Amino acid sequence: MNFITIDPKRNKLSNLHARGIVRAVFSKSKRSNLEYFKLTLYLGKDIAEELKLRSGDKVSIAYAETDKRKWLMKKSSVGYTLSEVVGPTSPAYRILLPWQVFQPNEKEMKLRELKYIKHDGGILVDSN
Repeated sequence: MNFITIDPKRNKLSNLHARGIVRAVFSKSKRSNLEYFKLTLYLGKDIAEELKLRSGDKVSIAYAETDKRKWLMKKSSVGYTLSEVVGPTSPAYRILLPWQVFQPNEKEMKLRELKYIKHDGGILVDSN
């Protein structure tokens, strides 16, 4: 059996890349007999800095009326809390929220990078 060593330098490069991206994944949870979905968003720290966001800040998340897979995220006095993923050297912040807007498809149940643009003091994320 052959083994491939994981090079720490390669992981640092991927961490640097993750600072400038938005990623998302849906997961299924169960409480009592009720199944529901959770959405975990990972916001790269470079993007967060541009939006003047830090760990502990609140972020509002709204979806487009015409396309529920497009979300507007921006700093707010109320909303979901931005938290550190692992520690201060981590490349991203995390936002975790319950999801009842639509049932995610198989592709959305896997961690993936999302397209985004700056919009109205926040970012408009396209999860299509």
